Amino acid sequence: MHKSIRSDELVLGEVILSWPKLFTPEPIVNSTPKFSTNIIMDPTTTQRLAETASALATKAFPGGEYQRPDFQWPYVSVEQKTRQPHYAQQFPGHYVASPKADEKFPPQIVDQNRQPLVDRSKIFPGARAYVVVNLYSYDKGANVGIGMGLSAVMVWGAGEHLIEGDAVDVKSAFQGIQVTPVQTPMQQPMQQPMQQPMQQPMQQPMQQPMQQPVQPQQVHNPMQQSNFGTPTDPMAYSNQQQVPQQQTPQQVQQPGQAMDPKTGKPFPMPNFT
Repeated sequence: MHKSIRSDELVLGEVILSWPKLFTPEPIVNSTPKFSTNIIMDPTTTQRLAETASALATKAFPGGEYQRPDFQWPYVSVEQKTRQPHYAQQFPGHYVASPKADEKFPPQIVDQNRQPLVDRSKIFPGARAYVVVNLYSYDKGANVGIGMGLSAVMVWGAGEHLIEGDAVDVKSAFQGIQVTPVQTPMQQPMQQPMQQPMQQPMQQPMQQPMQQPVQPQQVHNPMQQSNFGTPTDPMAYSNQQQVPQQQTPQQVQQPGQAMDPKTGKPFPMPNFT
């Protein structure tokens, strides 16, 4: 029975992420759900990985099982990824590995400051990153090889979004097509209702309350008269008639002044000047 051997942690990068499943484990046939991602590596990074894998295979399989043609290494060339034919066009001479982590041991995802990644949108197909992996040997009868575990991912840069699977690259597919914008019937009803309700309610209610209340505040002076001396307001005229006439004050008897017995008024005072 084969006893699995593990390697030390190995940092690989800069790599390009593809098919990242780093926040939610994905179901796997005949296994527990796993966190995973494909990493696209340049030849230099792949050489470091190959040296570590070869040393582990020599130690884990002393009988030379790693020399079998069906021995499964943890990386393949982009030309061998038949399900991802665009890899060979975008990254010629590169290699692809698929590290995984069990759902009970999720990988650490950090930003450039080595802090937990808050913005998950930074993880997408095409993002550039550094990854921490570990290699282990396995022998399951027909399947013999070196597997790769995933311990951590540090997002390094944005990169260009990759077209994965059978998705169509719309930029290249529709390149060169000249399209003239045409106003559709769905756009016209959106313009009229937006203009009318904004103009009418804003103008009418603001004008009427400001103009009409001014007229009742005009006060007519009931004593105001026209050029002929008559009041301009009939009510003012009636009020004017009811105003009591000013009476001449009675003459008050001065001390030492004689009174006229017939009229009851004091005699005029003589003027000695």
